[in-house]
Amino acid sequence: MQIKRYFIAAAVLAFSASMTLRAAPDPAIGALAKDAEQDNSSGNPKTPVAGSNTTRTLAPAPLQQVELDEVFQSVTGGGKKLLLRIDEMVRMALTNNPEIRIQRIEPELGETDIRRALGLFDPSLSFQTQYSESDTPQNAQDYIATGGETTQSQLALLDQLIILQDELNVLLESIQGTSADNPPSTNIPKFTDPRNFSSQDFSLQWQLGGRTPMGTQYALSLNQLQARNDLNSQLPPSLFYPEITTFAGLTITQPLLKNFGPASNMAGVRIARIQKQIGWYAWQSQLIRSLSEALYRYFDLVYAHENMLVRTGAVTASRLLEEQNIHRVEQGKMRPSDVWEAQASLSNNIDLALRAINTYVEAQNSLKAMILTDSMAVNGDVGRIIPTSGLEVPSIKLERTTFIGEALGRRPEYLQIVSKAEQEGIKVRYARNQAYPTVDLQGSLGFTGLEGEYGSSFGQALGGQGTAYSVGVLVSIPLGNVEGRANLEGAKLRQQQAQLAIQKAVTEISIDVDTSISLLETSRLQVRAARDTAVAAGNTAVAEEKLLEEGKSTTFEVVRLQNNASEASSRKLAALAQYRKNVVRLAVSRGKLLEELGVSLENEASISSLPGRRKKLNLPPRGG
Repeated sequence: MQIKRYFIAAAVLAFSASMTLRAAPDPAIGALAKDAEQDNSSGNPKTPVAGSNTTRTLAPAPLQQVELDEVFQSVTGGGKKLLLRIDEMVRMALTNNPEIRIQRIEPELGETDIRRALGLFDPSLSFQTQYSESDTPQNAQDYIATGGETTQSQLALLDQLIILQDELNVLLESIQGTSADNPPSTNIPKFTDPRNFSSQDFSLQWQLGGRTPMGTQYALSLNQLQARNDLNSQLPPSLFYPEITTFAGLTITQPLLKNFGPASNMAGVRIARIQKQIGWYAWQSQLIRSLSEALYRYFDLVYAHENMLVRTGAVTASRLLEEQNIHRVEQGKMRPSDVWEAQASLSNNIDLALRAINTYVEAQNSLKAMILTDSMAVNGDVGRIIPTSGLEVPSIKLERTTFIGEALGRRPEYLQIVSKAEQEGIKVRYARNQAYPTVDLQGSLGFTGLEGEYGSSFGQALGGQGTAYSVGVLVSIPLGNVEGRANLEGAKLRQQQAQLAIQKAVTEISIDVDTSISLLETSRLQVRAARDTAVAAGNTAVAEEKLLEEGKSTTFEVVRLQNNASEASSRKLAALAQYRKNVVRLAVSRGKLLEELGVSLENEASISSLPGRRKKLNLPPRGG
């Protein structure tokens, strides 16, 4: 079966070679021979070309050698080069990665939420001033209240005056001949006109109030009133003009059920503090995502760079085989078809090398997106990235139970879910408190003072010239309490959702750790197999080349084994890169990536020197 496959491959190569020879514009094959009329003194044997009446002289073909060298040099040597180790790449990602910089603001937003929630307990100072003036007609009660006197003798005199006024009106009516339609005109005033009371008031009001975490509402007030009126303008009976009255007092309202205690009044602050922690975990999660992705792309770049070298090495080997076969044809030890077969392999390897170069360019550009700022990318500060860390295989002891325990204690996305459940618990306690009826104890105590000057009046109040106090209870019971009970039930349901989310997260984390362990163990076996295959394929190709020199093998077999060796080397590099990526994946699953990278969250841009931890990810020592 193996021999059959060899014959099929040989037929395919022969068909490809014949089709290529018919395509005159192909520069790779067009350089194989010279014109049929070239001088035979060169000593080069001539061979007929299929489909042509001319002969072509066997010679080394350029096969785009100049172009390949130019492409390779432009990628690896042209522009601004950056020799980049893993730890340097991590530091650049921490400093420049846009996603990390965006998410870094989240904890700061949480701090503003805390301050806003604490603002509920900020005392407030208020000031009010007012001037008023009035001129009011007085009824009997107001008249008496503002100092008017009506004794029994005054009432009797008033009755006599009213009778006298009526008699005078009758006398004037008889003299003047007036009638009911023409009443007499008299200048005697009526004693029933009300008296107007004039006043001018000017008030100053100061108040300092606020709330405590126990729910206590307090108000410390200072009020001063300057009064000028018809009553106090007469000295005596007034003692001062104007009269300045001062009141200084304290009013307290203490809830006993609803809004009582820190559980209710500090709920917003506690939720904000947990939200800040959630923001911190979110930033941590973004750090891990960005750094793990940067590491994945770095290992892809290492693979692409090493594979590019493998493919260019295969081009060199094919070119050497082509030159040796031309020499053997000149010596009559080989047929010209062996040269064409070597050149077909060379063309194929050049194509693979160009693909590898393109993959390398794509890999480095992909990494640039993770570690460069916008200005660095626009200005072209980094043209070429040359990875200097290899694909060594660190040894890791796999302990499933330990890894799951570490993940549940360290993974920020799990801690976010737990923190949200804590928030829902606080909301349940708050909703339960808000469902209670309102029972508030109220009390006030104040002192008053009266003087003719502001300072003296204030001093009299502080000296306790007059006192006032009050005590009471305010009770308010919502009938039905539909809103309060609905809010409490909704809070309990959301808390239940949060607890179920924790259970779901535990399951997913356990499965994720199991998957990471499985992938890493499989990768380890693949690396071992790929290494063995690469060594065997390389040894086989070298041995077959020696047999070809001795005339005991064919170019077809050497080409096949050389290609197998190149493919085996590429597969080995791919297996190593995948293993290193799976090491990172396991560190992410365990929640220990930042620790193993030596990243301190207190100073996110620093890479600590942690040899024992850095060794697991094959990080070189600091400064090395």
